[in-house]
Parts: sequence; structure tokens; C-alpha cells
Amino acid sequence: MNPQEKFIQLLRELFQFESADLEFGIYRIMNHKRQIIEQWITEDLSKAISEELNSGSLFAQRKAHEELAAAKEDVLRTLGEDAINAEGILENQYHATPVGRKYLEAFANATNTNSSQVLETTIYNHLYTFFSRYWQDGDFISKRRYSRKERYAIPYNGEEVTLYWANQDQYYVKTGEYFTDYSWRAHNGVTIDFKIQEADVEQNNVKGEKRFFLPVPDDTFWNEETYTLIIPFEYRPLKKDEVSTYGNKNQQNKINEATIQMIPIRFENNLEALEALKGEKYRDASGNSISNLEHHIRQYTARNSRDYFIHKDLRGFLLRELDFYLKNEVLNLDELEVAGEDLSEGWFQMMRLIKRIGSKIVDFLAQIEDVQKMLWEKRKFVTETQYCILVGAIGEDHYYNIAKCDAQWDEWKQLFCIDEEQTNIFTIDKSKEENRVALMKANPTLVLDTKYFSEDFVDTILGSVEDLTDLLDGVLVHGDNFAAISLLSATYAKAVDFVYSDPPYNTGNNDFVYKDSYRHSSWLAMMNSRLTAVKPLLSDKAVLFFSIDDEEAARLALLLSQHFSDDSFLAWIAYERSGSSGLGQGGAIVNTKEHILSYCMDKSHLNDVMYERPIEIDVLRRYNKRLVNQGEREVVSSFTAPSTGEQVSVYKHDGDIIHTISLRDFERRQDEILAEYSEHFDSVFRLTSIQRENSFQHEILSRCGDGLYSADYLVSRGRYAGQRITTFYYNRQIFVWLRDSARLEDNKILKLNKITDQWPHAEIPKADLANEGGVTLSRGKKPEQLLSRLIHWGSDKSSIVLDFFLGSGTTTAVAAKLGRKYIGIDCESYFREKPLRRMKRVLYGEQSGISKQSEWKGGGAFKYIQLESYEDALSNINFDIETGQQALNLFKDEYLLHYMLNWETRKSETLLNVEKLQSPFSYKLRIYRDGETREQTVDLPETFNYLIGLTVQSRRAYFDEERRYLVYRGVTRENRKMVVIWRETLGWVKGNYERDATFVQNQNMLEDADEILVNNDSYIHGARSLDPIFKEAMFKGVTG
Repeated sequence: MNPQEKFIQLLRELFQFESADLEFGIYRIMNHKRQIIEQWITEDLSKAISEELNSGSLFAQRKAHEELAAAKEDVLRTLGEDAINAEGILENQYHATPVGRKYLEAFANATNTNSSQVLETTIYNHLYTFFSRYWQDGDFISKRRYSRKERYAIPYNGEEVTLYWANQDQYYVKTGEYFTDYSWRAHNGVTIDFKIQEADVEQNNVKGEKRFFLPVPDDTFWNEETYTLIIPFEYRPLKKDEVSTYGNKNQQNKINEATIQMIPIRFENNLEALEALKGEKYRDASGNSISNLEHHIRQYTARNSRDYFIHKDLRGFLLRELDFYLKNEVLNLDELEVAGEDLSEGWFQMMRLIKRIGSKIVDFLAQIEDVQKMLWEKRKFVTETQYCILVGAIGEDHYYNIAKCDAQWDEWKQLFCIDEEQTNIFTIDKSKEENRVALMKANPTLVLDTKYFSEDFVDTILGSVEDLTDLLDGVLVHGDNFAAISLLSATYAKAVDFVYSDPPYNTGNNDFVYKDSYRHSSWLAMMNSRLTAVKPLLSDKAVLFFSIDDEEAARLALLLSQHFSDDSFLAWIAYERSGSSGLGQGGAIVNTKEHILSYCMDKSHLNDVMYERPIEIDVLRRYNKRLVNQGEREVVSSFTAPSTGEQVSVYKHDGDIIHTISLRDFERRQDEILAEYSEHFDSVFRLTSIQRENSFQHEILSRCGDGLYSADYLVSRGRYAGQRITTFYYNRQIFVWLRDSARLEDNKILKLNKITDQWPHAEIPKADLANEGGVTLSRGKKPEQLLSRLIHWGSDKSSIVLDFFLGSGTTTAVAAKLGRKYIGIDCESYFREKPLRRMKRVLYGEQSGISKQSEWKGGGAFKYIQLESYEDALSNINFDIETGQQALNLFKDEYLLHYMLNWETRKSETLLNVEKLQSPFSYKLRIYRDGETREQTVDLPETFNYLIGLTVQSRRAYFDEERRYLVYRGVTRENRKMVVIWRETLGWVKGNYERDATFVQNQNMLEDADEILVNNDSYIHGARSLDPIFKEAMFKGVTG
């Protein structure tokens, strides 16, 4: 393979030519342009290089070599084969001959120059060397070159400590959406599920980072009831015997080939399964017909082994690196000095050529990367919006319609064990609907999910709500957390007081999908972008907690230190997640803890955090006095407190009575003694000396003598800041009340203990953790007691609580039980089965976790939304081929390299096709869910509300005959009252717009509005079109 062919092969790899049969992501986009890119790579670039070699100093070098070759041929023909030796030197005796003189002149002119072939080879080799440095398995890795000795450089701005990772200037874009489960439905109705199961990644595995998808044939399973074939995979390094089987190259392809042969054999007696697997519906990159199984195995393994990152500025990075490469690798000063001034221009011309060709390739690659970056950064559409509301908050006149919805009742039976079949003397003669209505009246905390009901019914229910802001306690978002936070940022800017984050721990057990050899940098890239996105949501008093284990704790701490100041660091808490019994073998240290890294924007807003447990007898013994009667008091001294400027009055008491509690024979008299403590709890105290550094208390003490004294003063800081209190002193010691550090409950004394940064297992009981909320999670589920402690510490009743790795839903469950507003975000496929179902149980009033101690009886409401994914966005890119071809013919390379993708995809629905806002209730995207892609209507109004930061107070539907109007009223971040009106306007003429304006006016839709927005055009007085606002808000801050 010559250098040109080698370079073209690299370009084919960079432009993903080997992936022509892949139907997802950027490959789908590239397939549309494969023919144009093929021509540009194989013809246009080569032509440009050839043209450059035929001009300037490089042409002169070529010509000198051609003249030398012609002169040599004349010498050999005229003077014989021995006239020139092997080194090209003319024998001395021929120097004076005419052909000899001509040869010597040509030889001198060609010295230190290169032939056309050498020049072409040099250029192609340099281009190959440069671009191959940064490309690795489908991703550009930002390895900044420095020198041949110290190979890499990192950006550094003089900080005392800096953190850098390989993918710092890239987005991590894998969500795991297709990793754990990949489903597809065959033409005969059979569903095939590829599922990842945990593998032993230690024993007998070959050392190394590279992992592969290997089937587990013995665990394949046919479910006759659901018509589903389950094929499990392990994702792990190869074992030694497998290396022998699959070799050292193209292992995954070989594994796939074996899988394609192996799996159908397991089902050779099952005709339905066999037909689903072996049916031929697809073609490979060469156009050959292939089976369903082969196609989907390739899609699945390819999808999860490449495209982990998107570069934030690929063009800038590669051009800077190209400039460095030219100066350090192409420009050779020693050879340049030997060549002399006359030939130096050739060197510079070759550098300019490499830069020009390299820059063209960079521009093309960057155009593709920038499209992906734009799709990643753009705000995503809300594809579904539903509400969960208690039936008790819905008018009883709607109960009969609810009673007719069997799907809702099936869920209630499953979630809440509602028994509608039970009969008694009051129900035996009633219809099913009548019994259901009675059950709803008797169970007002049943949770209605609007997904089970028609659009008209939902419009009616929501339209009856006076203020949705008061009704809704929270929102759950199913989607990538980067996309979700970006979408919510306008609505919740500087509004979130509390953040809890329990990210994947990156243990290597498939809890986090990472690029081989970039496990930790993949994780850091993921966390960094989420932290950057969430910061605009934080209020000035926000508190943040991050749970993590040993695997990434140190790196996370360094990353957080880059996002938050040292002053905001709160504590590094060690949380004991389990006891050590039964764990560990030999000399291994048993790891029983996790870490909670905490930060606070303003520590003055933190609450005192205490935990309770029955008081220990040794502690109780110290509180052995009680004040029976404080007697009469009179002022004996006063002074001005320096911290408050307020007067402090010191009193002497007469006639006081202080009783000493007898603790003699405690074991025998325990009940009697504890009864005394309980009866006189508020008057029990102990005496202690005042600390030397407490100058204020020593000033008071200096004015006291023997006996009982007290002082009244205003507290300047701490627990009682701003309050006027009385402190007692006896014989120059200060009273410490038992009631200040304990409380009485059911005649038991519970001691309040200061929380430290060590949280032992005993402080946070989780004996029933598996059953909390009625959901399970294989790993990572946190006890409600833990979140209760954190939320009490860092928030109050007015706070909004955010968890952007929601998991099983513990954070939102506890937030609801403690009366906080909440936002929960998760992208996992179990969203509906775990956090959503859990929150429905919470609203119903389930009694696990902290329910009893928080006196939770149920109540509230929340909204949940589904977001368009990044993969959905890629799948909804469409091309305007006709105008694109016209532009290509007109502008050639300039269009191809810089504008082609942006121009031809501009009307794609995922980029908001403004023309289609005329039909806002039928705007559709192709959405992948549950193993198949189907068209789905997206929720434009809900998307728009979030984009502009509208706090929605009401949502009402109006009808002008068959035409539906959806009207939102709310408040903007600037506290302006806004009305947003949506209606179908496709095909309207002047008369329609006039009727529209009259209808809006007659329905009083615009009452008290400071601002009116409406889709498309209108004659409505004072209204603006929301169309350009929608487009601008969707791409605010987006580059590329």
C-alpha cells in the first residue's frame, strides 16, 4: 500500500466509511453524504495536491529532477553504462564532454531537492502521521503534542493546583440508554432483548482495559407468554482461552460471527424464535443480505464501543496542533540550512501545502463534529407531559369518568392493593362504576396519572386548577441529566437551595459506560459537564452533597474544587453503609464506607444538625440537679455587651431551691429515678465551668458571687441569635439544661448529639432499606434516614431540592415527606418502574422510611416529563437534497467544507422547523422507546414554557367549534404576567385571523396580561409571535 492509499484509508476511517450499514447517530448522517465525501477524498484532495506540486518552488524541484533524469539518460546512451556510478556521480574523464557538462549542471540543480514521487510521498506521510495521532476507535482524543521528548502538554494558567484529564475539552455523550438493554421487534412480532448481566471481571481474565460483548448462550430464554427472546451478554475482558479463540485483532467481529452461528442453534426447535433471528431484512456495508440477528448484533456492539465524546472545539484544537506539527515535525532547520536560500522556498511551499490540505480536512471533520455538538447542546423537546394528582383534589363530578378507566384501576390495584371486588351490604347492588366512585371517596389519596386519560379529560381536570404552582410540589424528568438541567435552567435559575447527587461510582461493573482505556477521564468528562450545567440553578445559599465511593472520591474532590471555592467546602463525610460482618477474606481491609462531599454557598444559612438516640446512663448522671424554685431576684449589676450594644442585666436570687437528684442504687431504683427525670425534665440541669476564652461569660461571672445568679441579654450569634435569653449561674458555674440537648418522648429521654464527619451505621438505620418506597435497586439505593438528615441540614420548607441522578427516588420521596419542592432527573430505563412508581406511593401515603417520624399521611401532586434524547435528535436529522445540490454546484469546496450540513439540515424537526408551528398539536419526532422507533407528537407548549422560564399558574383549553386553543398563564423570571396562546393556524387566511382575534377577546384570555405570545401570526391586539423566541431560546448559548 503506497502512502497515498494509506492516507485515503485513514480518511475513510475518519469519515466512518466502514460503518455504512450502521443506522444510528452520526453514521446515519454520514451515509447520506457518503458519495460526495468519497469523491472529495479520492479525487478532489489528490487533485489539489497534484496541482500544488505543479506550481512554485515544488514544481521547480520536480522539473530539476526530470531534467537530471533526461541528462542521465543522454550520458548513458552516449558514453556508456559505466559513465555514472551507483551514487549518480559522473566519472572524471567525462566532465569536459558536452553531455557530461549538461549532466553536471542538472545534477547541481537537483541537489537537495526531491523528486515528484518523493515530494508526494512526504506530503501524504505527514498528513497521515498528523491525523492518526488523535483518532482512536471512533473518537478524537485531545492529546496536545509538546515535543519528541516530552510528548504531551496540558493547558495551565498558573494555578497552584490544577486537574486535567484526557477528555477535558470534550462532552461525554453516552447515557447508557442502549447499553444495559437493547430491544428490537422482528417482522413476525417476536421481541428480542439483548441484556447486560454482571460478569466476573477478575478471575481468569486477561489483564487489560479492553472489553468485549460476549453472549451467555446457557442463559438465553424464550418467554412464551410475552413472545420475547432474551439473549444475555457479559461486557468484560477476554479470558485466556478466549484470546486463543478470537486472536488479537478484530476480536469483537469474530465474537459477533460466533454469536450469529451459536444463538440460532439454541432455538432450532422454536420456529417463531428462529424466524425472528434468521429472517433477512437488512444489508451490510457491501450490499449483501444479512439476517436480523447479524444486523442487530453489529448495531449493538458498535453503538456501545464508539462515539463516547464530542469535541467542544475540534477545529480550533486540530488547527493549533497542525501549526505545532508543521513547526516541529515538518520544518527541519538542519536540512533547511544545508539546502540554502534558493531551495528554502520549496520547504515553505510544502509546509503551506500540508497546512492547506490539512486545514481542508480539519474543516470537513469539524463541520461533522460541530453538528453533533449542536445537537448535544441544543435544548431538547419535551416529548410527553403527565400529571399525578390525588383524586381528593379533583372534583367529585369527574369521578364517574375516572371509574370507567380500567387501566388506571389496574395500576391502583397493583400499587395500593385496592380491592374493588370486595362486597358488603352497602355495595352488593351497585354497579362497578358506583363501587369505584365510593372507593375514591373513601380513599382521597389515590393518585391519578393523566397518561391513562384522554386529552379532553386532562384539559378539563387541569383547567379546573386555579393555581398549578400551588398544586404541584415537584417535577420528575426522564432524560439525560445534562439535557434536563439545560432545559430547566431558565425556569429554575438561582432557585435551587439543595442538591444531592449520587452518580454512578465507576466501579467497572457496568454501572458506568466508559471508553476502553479512558475509564476515569470518561467519568470526569461526564461529571464536569453536569456540574457546569447545574451551577446557574444554584441559589446564593445552595448546599450540595455528592455521594461517592473510594473509586472516584479523590478525583471528584479535585473536580469539585475547580467548580466551587475553598470557602464553600463544608465537609468530607465518611458514611458507614454496612457493617463488616461476613465481608473480606484473609488480610484484606474491609471497606464499609462511602463518602459524602459537601459544599455550601453561604454557611450562615445552614441549620443545626443533630441526631437522637436514648441517653446513656453515664451522661444522665451528670445532669443530677433540678431548679425547683428560682425565688425572687433583683438587679445587682449591668453593662453593655460589645457584640450587640445592648444592656446585660445581672440578677441575684433569694429564696431559691435547688434539688439534687439521688442516683444512689441506680440499678434497683432505675424506674423511680427515670420517672423523676421525666416529670421534671424542663428543670433538670448540670453545672460546668466557663471556658477561658469565653470573655463575655467571664464578664458576667465576675459580677456574680456564691449562690444563684442569672443574666438577661440579647444573643448575637449561634442557635439563639437575635433572641433575648436568661442564663443561670450557681457558685460561679453556669447552668447547662438537659432540655437544650435532649427531648422527652413517651417518657424516654432522647439525647441530641452534634453530627460529626463520621456517620456510623447506628446513626442511620436502614434495616428495611430494600422495602423502602416499595422499589428495589440492585446497588446504590440510599436510606431515607440519610437524605432526611441532609435535607434537614441544608434546606427549609421553602427550598427546592434537586437530584439529577435520581435512581430509586429516595431524594424526591424524602423531600415530599419533609414538605420541600423537588426536581428529580434520571435517564435509566427503570424510571417508570422505580422512581415514578415510588413517588405515586409517597403521594398515596406509604409508611416506610421516615414516614412515621415525619408524620407523613400522603398528599401533594407532581408532573413528570419525557425528553427527546441525543440519539433521537440525531435520528430526526433530515436533508434538503435539492437545494443542497444547487449550493454545492454553485459554491463548490467552500459549501462542502463549511456549510453543507448546517444548510441541508436546517428544516429538521429536531432543530425546530418554525414553519410547522402552524400545527403545534401535531408536531412529531421519531422517538426510540421500548425497542422500536415510532413517530410521536411532542409537547411544544411545555417545551416552550421551560425555554422561556415561565412559571405556569394555569393551563386551560378553549374551543371555537372544533378548533382547540391551549392557553397558559404564568409569571416570567422578571415577574411579568404572561399569556401564551397555542392554536392550529395551517391554511388560515385573513378571515380566520380576524375570527381568531375576536374569539380570544370574547373569552377574556388576555386579562391582566403584561405580555402576550402566540404561535404563528395573529391579529390579536398586543400579541407577539412566539416562533422566533422559541428558536432563539432552544439554541441559546449553542455553538456549531
